[in-house]
Amino acid sequence: MSARKQKNRIELFKREIHLPDCQPDKNGKPVALVYPDSYEVGMSSLGYLTVYRYFVEAGFKPERFFFNIRNSNNVPISIETATTLKKLQTIAFHFSFELDYINALKMLIDSGIETSRKKREKSGGHYLIAGGIASTANPLPLIKFMDAVFIGELESEYVNQIENACFDGDTPWFVSKEFEDSNGDYKVRQNQNNNWASSSSFSPIITPLSVFSMANLIEIIRGCPVKCKFCLAGNIRQKISERSLNLILEDAFRHENESKKIGLIGAIPSLHSSIMPLLENLIDKGMKPSLSALSVNSLKSPLLDLLAKGGMKTLTLGVETFDETVQRSVGKIIKLDGLLNRVEYALKSGMREIKLYLMLGLPDAADNEESLLIERALEINKIAQGARPGSRTTISLNPFIPKIATPYERKSFMGEKTFRKKVRMIRTQLAKEGINVISESHRGSFIQNLISCGDEVIGDIILRLAIGDSINQLRNSLPDDLDAYLKETASKVSKTILRN
Repeated sequence: MSARKQKNRIELFKREIHLPDCQPDKNGKPVALVYPDSYEVGMSSLGYLTVYRYFVEAGFKPERFFFNIRNSNNVPISIETATTLKKLQTIAFHFSFELDYINALKMLIDSGIETSRKKREKSGGHYLIAGGIASTANPLPLIKFMDAVFIGELESEYVNQIENACFDGDTPWFVSKEFEDSNGDYKVRQNQNNNWASSSSFSPIITPLSVFSMANLIEIIRGCPVKCKFCLAGNIRQKISERSLNLILEDAFRHENESKKIGLIGAIPSLHSSIMPLLENLIDKGMKPSLSALSVNSLKSPLLDLLAKGGMKTLTLGVETFDETVQRSVGKIIKLDGLLNRVEYALKSGMREIKLYLMLGLPDAADNEESLLIERALEINKIAQGARPGSRTTISLNPFIPKIATPYERKSFMGEKTFRKKVRMIRTQLAKEGINVISESHRGSFIQNLISCGDEVIGDIILRLAIGDSINQLRNSLPDDLDAYLKETASKVSKTILRN
């Protein structure tokens, strides 16, 4: 390992703050815990950090691996000891996003680990398991690579099964070999952690080098009452649960000597029934809370006042569409007057930026949907500049991506030429008024759609992307009628995974 790479790894580790009661047992069984994205992103994932804590509590000695932590030979190494991935027999991946599948295979290839599950079985090689919301929704693209995939919300009792790979009986483990041998009769139930609301939720490790620098992340609500038809987070868990005010406050002060930053996590944490007393309590004690997401319809003036008082500078809202017909179809109705009022009030309360997430290509959207988007964005920016001259308005554009386990799983994905033309028009018109427009790559979104709604056929595509082929090189390898294939796979997944 080069001195520079070793120094970077050591510096990252030294700047971390570990809670004393979340330290791994030095004599515990080693396991690799992989987040196949950057260290900065992985250490901002409460899901990943919670899995780490569960492994520690179960007596394992997890070593954390990230896509960008490597030695001088470009081999992935652990943040704790610089151990290479290949030296650990059991490797657990946490998948928050579908594109991470590609990074995961790249890490295996760069580590000299066989990606084929069948070849590893013959040679007695590494044991690969996976979990996370992406693989819970659809584990089929991972069949050729992973030995088992946990479906649903992890609990400590299931962590203990990993040691002996004991996934027999009625467990939420999707076992790839058993699925392939079942001739279509294989079933697996999705786990819902019914004890979650009475358990702890916090960051066992904080660092200034994560996206949410030095923030103690606390999940306060699970599930979403809105259940937008396109949203995986809102549909994959049917039951809505929230943790009590007292329990949240117990976890909120675990890192108070090192940091005052608190990240309140949930599909829409502003819908927690005690959100006002929670924020008041935290702010009164000198903490600086922020919310991972906000619902326009739950944003009353007192809540905006508290968020501004707590130091929040950017109001970020998922609007998705301004078309009322599409809003009704999707199940997310946002009145324009209400949105404009909240934008104005937020900026007058001390916030400095408005950021809106919008989608193009939602089902039932008009062919000229970009015209209405431009008109509404200009109205919002006019209100924003009137409320706080010099404030910033940002529009984030994404193509609608069908997701398995949602009501829109069989809908179609917008073509690249259409998306790029719409984005170009929106960006050109809004730039004249100083509105910042950012957009997702259509090609990245296309790959995400393939992985989200594909099966083992797409597994071959993922591997070739990991090796270095471009998606354009692989288009001839895709099913001829891609739309029909993806819809058929959705039916296949729904027969295999028994949702709650």
